[in-house]
Amino acid sequence: MVIGEHGQPWTADTARDRAHQLQGLVASGIDPAATREAARGVPTLEVAATRWIREHAEPHKAPASIDGDKLMLARFGIAFVDRPRGELKDLGRTRVDAVTREQVAAVIGRHKGTPIQANRLHALLSAIFNWAGRVGADNPCRGVRRYRENKRDRFLSDVELARLGKALLEVERLNEHRKPGGESPITVGAIRLLLLSGARPAELLTARLAWVDLKAMTLRIPQPKEGRPKVLRLIPESKLVIMSLPRYKDNPYLLPGHRRGQHLVNLHDAWDRIRARAGLQDVRLYDLRHTYASIVARMRESLPIIGALLGHRRPETTLRYVHLADDPLRGVAERAGRKIAAALRWKPPGA
Repeated sequence: MVIGEHGQPWTADTARDRAHQLQGLVASGIDPAATREAARGVPTLEVAATRWIREHAEPHKAPASIDGDKLMLARFGIAFVDRPRGELKDLGRTRVDAVTREQVAAVIGRHKGTPIQANRLHALLSAIFNWAGRVGADNPCRGVRRYRENKRDRFLSDVELARLGKALLEVERLNEHRKPGGESPITVGAIRLLLLSGARPAELLTARLAWVDLKAMTLRIPQPKEGRPKVLRLIPESKLVIMSLPRYKDNPYLLPGHRRGQHLVNLHDAWDRIRARAGLQDVRLYDLRHTYASIVARMRESLPIIGALLGHRRPETTLRYVHLADDPLRGVAERAGRKIAAALRWKPPGA
């Protein structure tokens, strides 16, 4: 077994010490040469994640779920990016068998401010490690803290929608005049489409142009596991947004990305800048979908209609909007109550 070339760090003394260590391993029944050879075949986390998508996720998961996994891996620089960046770039280059619990905990801990995202990343990494052979106690995600998810219903008011619309127009004009602070028409179009369609961000980012039918005014998202596509209804305004988006040769996606033939991957950075300009720092991309649902609910549409527009598979998913659907009825109930109270010649105490 070759220890290394003479020179730093392998001087005669350090090489001799290493040789003694190797002899000790051999004496205990361990073959260091075989161990080193086996280690050469262990993939990095980046390679394992890419293979997990191809060999496990694609055969067993729904396309929308796969797209969400890819977006998360790309956003954190683990896989599906040309030049990894972000806090996970070093972790992505680490061999799967060398990743420690402390490394995973440090990465997850940096996202405790967004507990839902942190937990989704934790679950995705754990699934990849399990698939790669690090199961049970050996999985470095085991024992890493999961965060309490405080689900919230954040909807944009009419005033906030106006502020967001103004911010989108501003960054659009800055981009046209090639001034600092501008955002690409694809980014601006994506945010407008999220509001106008109620689509999930991952669905829209990975949608193909062939799925859009401007005559039928629909966006049909394939759902192989369900047996039929999810259909999002388009309106004239969303049609205008789609028609205004730039098109590139050999790019099949509704929202083309920077890489040739790929879709837009990272919308969060641009959204951070736009929401700051609009003074909406607490609004997430997913809240645009909630805003769409809240507006439909306030139009006194039934929950089945709301669920159909949003593509909910289970009725209970739509129940979170029931209090919004009831809001317009509250005024009617109060007016009727006042009439009855007047007929009874009764006034509430203090009235």
